[in-house]
Amino acid sequence: VYLAQQDDLDRRVALKIIRPEHLFFPGARERFRREVETIARLSHPGIVPVYSVGEDGGVPWFAMELVDGCSLADVLDELRARGASAAELVARDLAESVARLAGGEPDREGWLFAGSWEAACLRIVRQVAEAVEHAHRLGIQHRDLKPSNVLVDAALRPRILDFGLSGSDPARGHLRGTPAYMAPEQLDPANPIDARTDVYALGVILYELLCGV
Repeated sequence: VYLAQQDDLDRRVALKIIRPEHLFFPGARERFRREVETIARLSHPGIVPVYSVGEDGGVPWFAMELVDGCSLADVLDELRARGASAAELVARDLAESVARLAGGEPDREGWLFAGSWEAACLRIVRQVAEAVEHAHRLGIQHRDLKPSNVLVDAALRPRILDFGLSGSDPARGHLRGTPAYMAPEQLDPANPIDARTDVYALGVILYELLCGV
């Protein structure tokens, strides 16, 4: 994923392309096309949208909204590096961590500043769950929910990205997902995948936020 400039609309975007060498792997181009088609069907403030799509020199690409913020994984890593523990954190610590990583000033009136660490974590995961529910209503499962695929923007709003393993039909025959966040049924490629696998991943994310710092 690259930072790019969309000249016709004079805006910066996040440009995602397939590495040329990955095009030699079976199904890579199809998975990339499916990701674009999946995101195009979604319209929710908690999901990063696609602006445009194309191909250059035989390499497909698509441009997404550039989110000014950081991932939940970045926040967790930053807090761990500071030696923080969940028992001593409050909501303000999460908001200030996002501001430090995004290079901005924290909005001390923002909703994420209020209350306990547990309350902040629950608010974050609830908003992610609402975006996931929107996808599920359209028959789409993300299949790779994890902190690195949840961005928190400058307004302290969580945004989901990377629908590369998603699709409208259950996947069979391929192990799909990130092991630490995968539901048990995902470990057997013969099992059908449904919305419950994303619910399981949301539970793991919440557990990591509450206990993993």
